[in-house]
Amino acid sequence: MCVERSTSQSFEEWARADGVQLRRAALLLTGNAHDADDLVQDTLVRVFAKWPRVRTMENRGGYARRVLINRHLSLGRRLQRLRARQNLMMGGDPAAEAPRDAAIDAQADLRRALLTLGPRQRAVVVLRYYLDLPDAQVAEILNCSPATVRSQAHRALATLRNSVEIGAYNQEQGR
Repeated sequence: MCVERSTSQSFEEWARADGVQLRRAALLLTGNAHDADDLVQDTLVRVFAKWPRVRTMENRGGYARRVLINRHLSLGRRLQRLRARQNLMMGGDPAAEAPRDAAIDAQADLRRALLTLGPRQRAVVVLRYYLDLPDAQVAEILNCSPATVRSQAHRALATLRNSVEIGAYNQEQGR
């Protein structure tokens, strides 16, 4: 019983420390807080199930990010279809709120622009630019080659540059 308690406490400490970064990444991947919370919860449940093995790893955060991305990629299409059906039934996006200031407006624009990407390209952008991981580590997480990561990032950035949200921001800022 004592071993289980120390394992559980160790997991709780790790989850508190790394959970914030996981949630931020999940928010960028999913586009809304509810789906992000579900994705992080699913990730933490899966990490906890493997905790006796994971706790001895040097890079627990890397393992958790890989689980997060894999869950996102497998659930991403289903969530997008469900969200589209909900929006159709409700007559719009109920989560859309009036932004309070320019920074919040820019964040909302970025989230909307990221949602125009496919799940895999979105994962590359979040891992490479938000989490600032090198191509080799992104490739390992996504189980592909570094060249694939670079090409996916290139295509994703081209799509983002042409998106309405980012284009409007660039014109306003004179960039």
